[in-house]
Amino acid sequence: MASSANPAGEDLPPHKIKKPQGSVRRFMRIAGGYWKGDQKWSAWALTSGLIVLGIAQILLQIWINLWNKNFFDAVEHKNWSAFFHQMTIFAVGAAKPTIVLAWCVFANMPKALP
Repeated sequence: MASSANPAGEDLPPHKIKKPQGSVRRFMRIAGGYWKGDQKWSAWALTSGLIVLGIAQILLQIWINLWNKNFFDAVEHKNWSAFFHQMTIFAVGAAKPTIVLAWCVFANMPKALP
């Protein structure tokens, strides 16, 4: 039988156990003004951006896993044309963020100079 203990390790009576729905309501009551206040459009834009970035990270991981499968299939079957194709995809995929990062550093250099 599982006991419901609070962080201090004491058993709580059933009427003192907090329900998750109450916690969500409490959070929305405290933080809900962020999405309903004067800056609600920027708040919703930032929230939407976080959701889009989260989905993009998941899709990127899926793409990397598929590339990994294709790469090791080419190695296993000693298919050199598929291997070099996968290496080209890797090189382009690795070059893109490197170029973007170099551009960002270069673009911010004038700000760092006195």
